[in-house]
Amino acid sequence: MKHIRVNVVGYDDSTRADTTDRVEGIRRELEGQGWAQMVTVKQAEDSEDVAVFVKMADDNSIDGVVVTVINTSKREVVFVNLVGNIKPEQVALIGKKFNIEPLSHLSGKLNRKSV
Repeated sequence: MKHIRVNVVGYDDSTRADTTDRVEGIRRELEGQGWAQMVTVKQAEDSEDVAVFVKMADDNSIDGVVVTVINTSKREVVFVNLVGNIKPEQVALIGKKFNIEPLSHLSGKLNRKSV
């Protein structure tokens, strides 16, 4: 692991649209740069919108992971960026350690994709 960055940005009613539009723009940029969206979670009851993107290397390891979360009930967005040559099992361990639910299940999805 070379780098882990977590950013949490709060917003209010006046900045909500701009903030969520920016997250959607970042998601489109990632897809345009070859990142694969591996997990999408939308929970209406918690007002959460989570997307996990992965940049795969030729050897089925992971070069990077980006997690974006829009949480309207808490009025915040979260960005998590992991950089390095990462094995899928390591991503699941990081998810469990930092209580990032979508990451804790990512290992199985990556392993099924690479078979």
